This record gives sequence, C-alpha cells and structure tokens, in this order.
Amino acid sequence: MKPDIKDAFEKAAAGHAARETQRAMEEKQRSKGEQFAAEWDDKREQVIFPAFEQIRDMLMPRGWTCKIRTEPPEGAAVLEIYKGETRTASGSIKTPAITFTPNAHSQEVVIHAATMNHGRGEGNVALRELSADFVQAQVLKFFERLVREG
Repeated sequence: MKPDIKDAFEKAAAGHAARETQRAMEEKQRSKGEQFAAEWDDKREQVIFPAFEQIRDMLMPRGWTCKIRTEPPEGAAVLEIYKGETRTASGSIKTPAITFTPNAHSQEVVIHAATMNHGRGEGNVALRELSADFVQAQVLKFFERLVREG
C-alpha cells in the first residue's frame, strides 16, 4: 500500500476514534446531568418543599403570606414570604423570596435570597448536603434579614 494512502486510512481511523471518544464523553455528561436533574426533583419534593411547608404553617397564622412554588426552567424551589404591601417606592411589585436553584454543571444548588431592598447569593451547596434542617436554617437567615429591614 502506498504510504500516502496508508496515512490517509490511519488519519480517518484516528478521526473516527476521536469522535467516538467525544460522543462517549458527551453521553456521560448528559447522563450525569439527567441523574442530577432526577435527584434534584426528588430532593425538592421530599426535602425542600416539606421544610418550606413547616415554615409556612408557622408564619401564616401570624399574618405572613408564604407562597411555595417551582420556577422554570430549572425547576427552582421558591419560598416567597411577605407581610402587607410588596410595592417598592417606585411602584413596582417586588416579593421577598428565597430560591434554591439546581446547577447541573457544578452539581450544586445555588441559594439566592431577595428582600424588598437587597438581593444576594447565599452560596452554593452540594445536593447531598441539603437537609430539612439546612433549608430551614437558610430560610431563617433570610427571614431575620427580612424583618430587620421592616
């Protein structure tokens, strides 16, 4: 076989092997992302929402409005907490809320809390570390900041 034809065969075979390796890595990432999404859905329904519900059941008789919802597209878990008017000085409506958002790329959950005056990230946590106690402690920090702001 001529050397240039042999080289062309080897180059084509190497290119195919590289594409197969890339496809396998992409499939593994996709599977990892799908696994994380399934674990997130379970954690949200079995841990986060029940923790939110306990807080809601305690605060609502004291005059607080608490709404629990899922926010697309990631399926974030959101707890809105407010008392009275939620309009800002400019007249826009802003509802204080704490949000737990899954991040499949980092395999973590991003926590963000926004009061009427401030919004800030509260940090990231590994999905496996989310427990009802952890969630409620994060909501307590948010709620304490909310009531301090008036």
